[in-house]
Amino acid sequence: MLDRLRGAQQTVVDTAQGAARLGGHVVNSVQGKGSADMRREGTLTDPNGGAPVPLERAMAEAKTQGKTFGEWLMGRYAFKPSNPTEADRTLRIFSPGLNTPEPVASKRTAYYADKLNQPMLHLHNGTNMDASVPSSENIDYATSMATRNTDRRTPLIDGMVTLLKSALSGAEPQDVHAILYSDSTIAGSKAIAIVRQQMIKARVGKGEGKAAAEKAVDALLRKHLFVELHGNVVADLPKGPRYVAWADREDDLTHKKLPGGGELGLSGTNRDKDADVLYMDYDGPFGGADAHNLQATGVHAVRQTWWANGVRDSEGLFEKAKSGANVKPAANIKGDKGKLWNPRNDPAWRPPAGGK
Repeated sequence: MLDRLRGAQQTVVDTAQGAARLGGHVVNSVQGKGSADMRREGTLTDPNGGAPVPLERAMAEAKTQGKTFGEWLMGRYAFKPSNPTEADRTLRIFSPGLNTPEPVASKRTAYYADKLNQPMLHLHNGTNMDASVPSSENIDYATSMATRNTDRRTPLIDGMVTLLKSALSGAEPQDVHAILYSDSTIAGSKAIAIVRQQMIKARVGKGEGKAAAEKAVDALLRKHLFVELHGNVVADLPKGPRYVAWADREDDLTHKKLPGGGELGLSGTNRDKDADVLYMDYDGPFGGADAHNLQATGVHAVRQTWWANGVRDSEGLFEKAKSGANVKPAANIKGDKGKLWNPRNDPAWRPPAGGK
């Protein structure tokens, strides 16, 4: 009995210490003092390896090369598909979700670029995984709730603002394609809203009426900014850009009901009031958490839907839908079993002898 009491006391002590460490990590993350990977947040990854690339450095390089910001970035820092079909001058940005350390994130970016046959930059969403901290996988979620869901700015949001302003604010705006996954849909939507308001304010400051300024900025964004959302967790998107929202019907994060009413994220059954969104709700091959898995499910749903609708990319799918044509998600999506987070989510999986 005494041993049990001592064990219970030790459990309480361990739990308290663990909670204190967890709380300390969250506070450090909010204050920008997190892990080395968290300090990479908002930087580009060099596909050839090496140190993280601050956007300020990439901008300076573009000037010395006499090229536009987007042209230089895509030529120097984009992950390229193995069999590109033609030159692609679009500034294409991919940013991953939580709990994705940079080595994993860069490998996944290379995978997406190859599967979609589209070059893309990797703008890092820093993670704070630490195996020494109990429940370390929850640190990023707590950090996200403490920063991205408030008015606080983060390096990822600031990085996206820099990229968007540099591409869209010049005399000749460049085309931007943002591919945002899970938590990065929060940072991306906040960055779009910030840039939109700054562009409107700049025009008003030059004497243009607010209504006219909003109309002009929204027209510019619609023409030059195309956004794809996967595992989206934003329920209200900024006006202006064209959006495609991909949602696996079994993805609880995309369709999660909120305690105060409404839903987390967007889908065909939870539509935005004023943003221009094409909703592509599909039936993926896997259940559980892997319905939120971009590698195993999402990227394959996209590619197979292109083929099913006779288009070459998601922008073509959007324009086809807006022309009045009936576009549908692919049926019998295959997915990639080798990228499952949990092999038990494969419908063909059978437990080995012994039931484990």
